[in-house]
Amino acid sequence: MMRSDQTVRLNVSTALARDGRVSKKLVDAMVSTDGENTKRLKGIFRGQGQSLIRQATESELRAIWLITQHADHDVKFQKLVLRLIKPLIRDKSKAKEHYAYLQDRVLVNEGKPQLFGTQFTQDKHGKPIPHKIRDPQYLDARRREFGLQPFAEYEKFFHLTPIQQLEEFEKN
Repeated sequence: MMRSDQTVRLNVSTALARDGRVSKKLVDAMVSTDGENTKRLKGIFRGQGQSLIRQATESELRAIWLITQHADHDVKFQKLVLRLIKPLIRDKSKAKEHYAYLQDRVLVNEGKPQLFGTQFTQDKHGKPIPHKIRDPQYLDARRREFGLQPFAEYEKFFHLTPIQQLEEFEKN
């Protein structure tokens, strides 16, 4: 599931880098992939639930988070996974980071200000801007607490060209 999630997003990034736009076909493929992955992960959760999260390795937790992060069509499911990840932020190194990104995603999907500044949109000129951030004066302190880089460094990625973003993506 993680491979299909990342493959479709790489195809979108590649199209943006090459053409500066994304076809409806690619957007439809991403929406379809996200829906299929969410449905499949929810089925796994029905069978294993909370024990799945507690027993997950770091790489399994990353896959669960990534698929849930892209389940914007099902905020209720995103909130469930968020609740299940929260107790892990003491024990698993990446759980804090996953929690922060998913928390922001849920808040933005609910029309509320985000806490960690991980979610961006575009202004009327197509320039990337963060969704509204709650108490921005404390943003970097919250980010630091959850193992995230300073906001100014994170924000730079969104101002790269699509080709530069693709190169950065491929490095990581």
